[in-house]
Amino acid sequence: VTTRYLRERHADDDLLCIGESGLLDQFAEAGLSTTDDVDAADALVASIDRGFDYDDLCTALWALEREIPFIGTDPDVVIPAPERDVPGSGAVINAIAGVAEREPDAVLGKPSDTAIEMVRERLPYPPEECLVVGDRLDTDVALGERAGMTTVLVRSGVTDEAALAASDISPDYVIDNLGEIDRVIGR
Repeated sequence: VTTRYLRERHADDDLLCIGESGLLDQFAEAGLSTTDDVDAADALVASIDRGFDYDDLCTALWALEREIPFIGTDPDVVIPAPERDVPGSGAVINAIAGVAEREPDAVLGKPSDTAIEMVRERLPYPPEECLVVGDRLDTDVALGERAGMTTVLVRSGVTDEAALAASDISPDYVIDNLGEIDRVIGR
């Protein structure tokens, strides 16, 4: 989603990226130009970066002082890891937004309008005939809900019963694990 968005809106820009090597590789493969120069950057892209530190925060702040576009890859503040949840892209984006005292111009990925548009373009079926299955209310289920699709929350992921009860987002179905998906599909 991010690469497509950047190709459509920032194809000729030099992008300053706070993110990991895989993101930079994606940008290079897409023909996007990146820079490490805060004064030459035309836009800042922020994503998960397990090496994110004070220097990165300063770099982002200095680039954004020039009022360039600020783009986040996805809103996931925490993501699952084998032992415990860890900070995700949203944590990096929020840290940068905090020091820059400005919100991102766009946060892509689920459930953004850009992600919904991309999903709809690729599906050969109308939204009401589609099923979105995921373990996050704020991204997976929210995307399906906003796109007019049937939603299934799988409780084996990051959303627990308390989060489900407190949320304004309501999945159409809730299952404990993917082994129960036939309960939904068989309807």
